[in-house]
Amino acid sequence: MRSYVKIVSVLFLFSLFDSCSKEKKVISPVIEIISPEYNQIFLLPDTINVNLTVTHTARIEYIRISIDNKNLTPLSEQSFIYPIGTTYQGNVQLELNIIPDIIMKLPYYVHIVVSDFYQLHHYYLEIELKNSDKFFKGFFLIDESSINRLTINHYDSLAEKMFDTIINGDFIDSDISSSSELLYINTTTPDLSRSFNVENGNLEWTQMPQLPYPEFTGITVDDNMIYLSTAIGRIIGLTTNDGLQVFTTLVLPDTIPNNVCVTNKYLLADFTLRHSQKQVWVSYYKQTGSKYQVFPTDYETENMYYNDVSDKMILFCNKQNTGQVITFDIETNLTLGEPIIFDNNINYSCRIDNDKYLFSSEKSIYLFNYSYSSFVKVYQTNQDIVDLDFDDLSNKVFIVQSQKLEIISYPDFNYITSVESENILKSIELLYGY
Repeated sequence: MRSYVKIVSVLFLFSLFDSCSKEKKVISPVIEIISPEYNQIFLLPDTINVNLTVTHTARIEYIRISIDNKNLTPLSEQSFIYPIGTTYQGNVQLELNIIPDIIMKLPYYVHIVVSDFYQLHHYYLEIELKNSDKFFKGFFLIDESSINRLTINHYDSLAEKMFDTIINGDFIDSDISSSSELLYINTTTPDLSRSFNVENGNLEWTQMPQLPYPEFTGITVDDNMIYLSTAIGRIIGLTTNDGLQVFTTLVLPDTIPNNVCVTNKYLLADFTLRHSQKQVWVSYYKQTGSKYQVFPTDYETENMYYNDVSDKMILFCNKQNTGQVITFDIETNLTLGEPIIFDNNINYSCRIDNDKYLFSSEKSIYLFNYSYSSFVKVYQTNQDIVDLDFDDLSNKVFIVQSQKLEIISYPDFNYITSVESENILKSIELLYGY
């Protein structure tokens, strides 16, 4: 009898294991990618056309397609398809901009995910992505043509004027994305953040501010994101192409953010307290906008740069009518060493490289060497300086003055040419192509 029970038990367990194994058996869909081809090379920016067919024995819930790097981080938007039934055949177009060096991780894949309500099926096709060579296309000069009226003037690489666009508003700040081919401008009256097509000056999209303090202050472009500082006390992260909101930071009551600087992992912004005019530096996690740390300070911050060699922040500030260059560590939330003191206010600045920067004070320009903690006067203008920029391809410095743009060479700082203006100049943005 016992022998019979053992045999029955063994047969039962065998049938149980057999049924479990049958339940776990996976039938994968058949995926055929007609284009692109394996290891096909794409020069960015480009639009990759994915032509595919999917055949499955089960009903398909959705198909997700993206271009991923080796860490399976999507570099493009993720396109979703919701077919009816068990098959799909069609095309998906995925736009890819220039890939920053810091996230360039070979190899790259067309990543296809098929869901059949029960399981996700992954398929990868390896492709090759390369950035096209960057070249200088020209620049935009923004001027105040009359009361509450701005003109966006587009010049080519030879400083010849191509076209202009007139908009309403008083200038607040500007930035540019060469990969998205958009120029961004923040204005007051009306309080708007707007993007303009760099090829024709047409308005592309508009972002409204938030109550109860409806005003944009700073604007910063980094890779495929744009960061808007708002007088309500928060920073908004948008996509550069279409201005879609990705995140907002929590509101810091009674504060106004100004400059924003982006590192590999963090955002750093300087906030002015609304009622005391004191300052705080606030860091956020770059991906989520969650607050990381707060650093109270007496410095009035003019500009911030991330030195990716030292992994530190370089801040150009003013305090008690003296300019001060400060090194700040976001990770430890501490200033490092003693500030470099300049005996007058610092007004504007631009980066030459990780070690050298230019800054202005009234009508004078100084070259600052970070490694040696030293600065030297290199150029003198006739009008007050209102903006600085540097073209690292042709080694030219663009000096925006109240009614004139001067272009000089680097590192000898010799005069090259100038552009005169009847209006009051506000800002310059350099445009690059690929």
